[in-house]
Amino acid sequence: MNTRFLAAGFLSFLMGGAVSAQQPEPQGIDPAVWMDGVRAAYRDTLVHEQHTITVIPPGGDPTSAQVVTRTVATEGGSRTWVRLGPFDVLIEPGRAAVIHRHNRKTVLMREGGSGLGPLFDVVPRIPLPQIAWLVGGGESGGAALSELQPLGSWFEGLVLERVSVGPDGLATTAVGALVDDRPSVEMRVDESNRVVDFTARVATEEGPVGEMRIISREIDKEPVPEWAEFVAGREAVASLALLKAEQSQIPAGTVMPGLGFMTGAMEGWDHEAVLKAAEASHPGSRQLFAMVVYDAGKPASVADAAGGFVSAYRAGQQLRRQSAVDARQLPHLILVPVGVVGVDDFRPDALKQREAKWAEVITPLRAGDPGAAHVWTSVGPEVIGRFVPDSAAVVVVTDATLRILAVIPLDGRASDNDALAREIAGSITE
Repeated sequence: MNTRFLAAGFLSFLMGGAVSAQQPEPQGIDPAVWMDGVRAAYRDTLVHEQHTITVIPPGGDPTSAQVVTRTVATEGGSRTWVRLGPFDVLIEPGRAAVIHRHNRKTVLMREGGSGLGPLFDVVPRIPLPQIAWLVGGGESGGAALSELQPLGSWFEGLVLERVSVGPDGLATTAVGALVDDRPSVEMRVDESNRVVDFTARVATEEGPVGEMRIISREIDKEPVPEWAEFVAGREAVASLALLKAEQSQIPAGTVMPGLGFMTGAMEGWDHEAVLKAAEASHPGSRQLFAMVVYDAGKPASVADAAGGFVSAYRAGQQLRRQSAVDARQLPHLILVPVGVVGVDDFRPDALKQREAKWAEVITPLRAGDPGAAHVWTSVGPEVIGRFVPDSAAVVVVTDATLRILAVIPLDGRASDNDALAREIAGSITE
C-alpha cells in the first residue's frame, strides 16, 4: 500500500521528535514487558485524549488533522467514542456507528466482526496506534506490534527493539529498521504509560516516503454516549457519503441576511468601505468575504472560531501561492470575525471586554494580517444554527455582494487548521 495515499486519504477525510534512541539502554528493561504495559494503559480504563496527526512528505508541506478519543470500560470490553472532523464514531465489541454532528436524522452502522473490522467498515483507516489499543482490546503481544498492522503501511512488520529512559525519566522506545539512520518508529510515554509522542518513518527502495508524527494529550472528561442513545431516532444509511449536514435555513446561493453588524464602537459596519479598501490593496482580484461567525459567550466557540480564523487566513495564503504558480488572478479573502451576543451584552463596555478576549485567543495563533475589524451582532447565538444545524461557530464565505458561496462548520475543529484551510480554499475554487 502506498503510504502517501493512505495518509492523504485520511487527512482529506478530516483535515521535534522523541528523545534520541541513541542513548544506551539501561539494564533490566524488557521491551516485550514494557510494551505490554503500554497496551494495558489503554485497557479497561477511562481514556480521554486529543491527538494531532501531522504527515510530512519529503520536500513538501506538512498536513495535519485532529482526532479525539474517549473510552469507558464496559461489561463486554470497552466503548470508544472517536471524533473525526464533523463525524462522531462509537465503537463497541463487534459493532460501530458513525453520525454527522450536524445531522440528527441519519446514522451509518456495521455489526459483526471483531477488533478494528467494524470501525474500518464505516470510516477510512485511521493511522493512530491508540485506536488499536483502545478498540482492539490491547491484549498482550510482546515485542511485536502486529496489532497496529490494520492501521496501514506505516505500521507493517514493527518489532520493539529497545527501551531507553530520557533525561526527564520517561521511557522512550525505538522500533524496527532504520530510515535515514533513524528508527522507523519512536514512541515516548508519560507517567501513566500512555503514548504522548509517536513518530513513524517510511522508505522504499526509491527513497524516503515521509514521516508522520502524532502528539497526544489528555483532555477534560466528557460522558461517552450509550449505544442506544447514539443511534436513537436515526435512519440507517448505506455509506459515509450519505452522512451530510442537514439542509441550512440560510443555504449557499442566498444573500447574507441583515444581522445588524456593528463595530465595537457601536457604529454600523460599512461593508462597502471594507470592500473598497481591499480592492485598493489587491487590485484585479475578485473580492470575497470569509466571515467567522461564533457564539461569543461560549469559550469553546471562541476557540473554534479562532481556529477557523487561522484556517481562513491560511486559505488566503494558499490562494495567493496558487495564483503565482498558475499565473492567474485568484480571489482575495477579506477576513471578518463576527461575534454573536445577546441583547444584554450589546453595549460598548461588554463588547470591548469580548474583543480583548478574542485578541488573547487569536494573537498567539499568528494569523498574520487580521483582516477587517471585528464586528458584532445582537441577534442571539441561535442564528448560527440557521447556517448549520446544531453549530456554534461557522465560516460563511460570500462574494462582494454578500451572496453566500459556502458555509463550513467549525465546532470541535479548533486545531484542524490544515484540513479547514483546504476546505475553505476548495469552496472558493470549485
